Amino acid sequence: MATHPQLEKPLEEQILEELEDFVPQSMDPGMVFMLEDQTKLGDAMNPYVAALSCPRCGLIGLITRRQLYAKEHMICAGAECSAEYRIDGEIFVYRQPQ
Repeated sequence: MATHPQLEKPLEEQILEELEDFVPQSMDPGMVFMLEDQTKLGDAMNPYVAALSCPRCGLIGLITRRQLYAKEHMICAGAECSAEYRIDGEIFVYRQPQ
């Protein structure tokens, strides 16, 4: 059962906290973990559909439908990483420095 402080947090933060509790041991860098009940997370037109561990540093973050299926670029939020990439089929394509 959710405690009062948990109910005050955005759903996206709750999902990330839950993932941090049990997923990192089984996720290698670049691994995708599909979320259940995706329609409740984020924008209705572009909801969060999966958790992705950064292919460079392994930091876990939520990704949207367009990032997963429409090849939108992502930027890692890791303090020492900041990798820019997109998913193209089964590979990661890194953005070249400008």
